[in-house]
Amino acid sequence: MLWGVLEANTRYFPEGIDIYFENVGGKMLDAVLLNMKIGGRISVCG
Repeated sequence: MLWGVLEANTRYFPEGIDIYFENVGGKMLDAVLLNMKIGGRISVCG
């Protein structure tokens, strides 16, 4: 599953992710962290 998420993140956010809301953790967070923009923001709940 992680590879599919990484591939989708790279495809739909080629310049990186600006902002992400996190409330689950795990593989989704791992994939997002690998494609965050420098200066990107993560809001954490929970």
